[in-house]
Amino acid sequence: MSDTKIENLSPFKHGHIKNILVIKLDHIGDQILSLPAIRLLRQHFKDARIVGLIGEWSKVIAEYGEIFDEIITYNFFHENRGGHPENNGKREAELSEKLKRYKFDLAIDLRRQHQTRRFLMLSGARIKSGYTTDTKEDRLIDIALKSYADSYGIKTILNRTNSAIQALNLVKQVIGQFIPPDFLSLKIPSEEIEKSRQKLTGFGVDFSIRPIIGIHPGATHPAKQWGVERFKVLADSLLHDFGGQVVIFGAKEDEKIGNDIAANSLNKNLFTSAGKLSLKEFIASTANFDLIIGNDNGAMHCASAAGIPTITIFSGRETSVEWSPYHPRSLSIYRDIACSPCHLDNPSDCKYDFDCIRKIKPEEVVCAVKSLLKNAKIQDDCNYLFVKKYDIFQETPPAVLPAKKLSVSRIKRIITTYSIKDIIKKCVKKLKSAYSMW
Repeated sequence: MSDTKIENLSPFKHGHIKNILVIKLDHIGDQILSLPAIRLLRQHFKDARIVGLIGEWSKVIAEYGEIFDEIITYNFFHENRGGHPENNGKREAELSEKLKRYKFDLAIDLRRQHQTRRFLMLSGARIKSGYTTDTKEDRLIDIALKSYADSYGIKTILNRTNSAIQALNLVKQVIGQFIPPDFLSLKIPSEEIEKSRQKLTGFGVDFSIRPIIGIHPGATHPAKQWGVERFKVLADSLLHDFGGQVVIFGAKEDEKIGNDIAANSLNKNLFTSAGKLSLKEFIASTANFDLIIGNDNGAMHCASAAGIPTITIFSGRETSVEWSPYHPRSLSIYRDIACSPCHLDNPSDCKYDFDCIRKIKPEEVVCAVKSLLKNAKIQDDCNYLFVKKYDIFQETPPAVLPAKKLSVSRIKRIITTYSIKDIIKKCVKKLKSAYSMW
């Protein structure tokens, strides 16, 4: 009789995963982009308890997203993105003790950068999953995908892949299959929408006059800001071309910007709510709008996840592909330049005078608005700006970069990441689209 044994030794046998920890300590936009992946996890492990370890500012996202059975808040990063992670040994020891009491079967860190990877170890989970980042924690990760360091002007497979897809691919490694997610990730109660409607009416908005377009001119990083003067011109242009109404949104620190834009307009249908709405109220209010335009910020992700069409204006600080809202009715406006991503925080540090965003003109944004409101193709006079609709059906990252950008090291990286069969299947399609852009 043969000694050969055939046995299912998978750690994910039915019923073996009862407690799951999802670590997502990032900020609002990052949290929004992780929702499809967490939904996929929920869909697969239907009977498991899923606990979210998130920043305090993300509580409303977890509430509207309906994704966790329980949340634990821990502010590892500063709420303002300009800060660095807070390292506090005593706080982390207390958190670790709390997490270990849950006896997690699985912990997954959805951030691809290395800063939060140690929380996998603090969790005490039996199985740990995350991106490897060439740090000492890598050897303790059981299920992993490889990440790449963020470097000036270097485009990698990951920063040419939307962050939502990155998280989905990691979950796919855990569960062994891919199920298309629900893009409308935030479920806003009707009573909250009605409350926001009443509040907007108090600012002067008349919901019988359409279209109603929102503008969010703020961004934490100065390097992501298109500029107040451009938004002033844009607001007046929208009212001139489309009629309707324009409402300025923003956080408390954007209140002055909102007042400046409204005060400099002669049009009576321009209003500001900047600094006057909480995050929860802002998310609910988006349901009342036909379109929202803004810089690369968390607000744009919130609006997109609520199902509202968005136009996001990107600088070259990050790649727009990686950080564009993950929804079929979202457009990103950017200039495809060689030095992106630069990861600079201040425009004054840029030797090219931040032309990547400053040379985007208000009339070019208006052009994109026409296309999105009419649900039409992008106008010909906008094409050179690389106004793109995100490919929502993309399951894996692009395997081939533009030929003239491929170095030997990048070719090796691609070959080690994808099978030869995958590369052959994608080569013709990706190279054609790449050459059409250059």
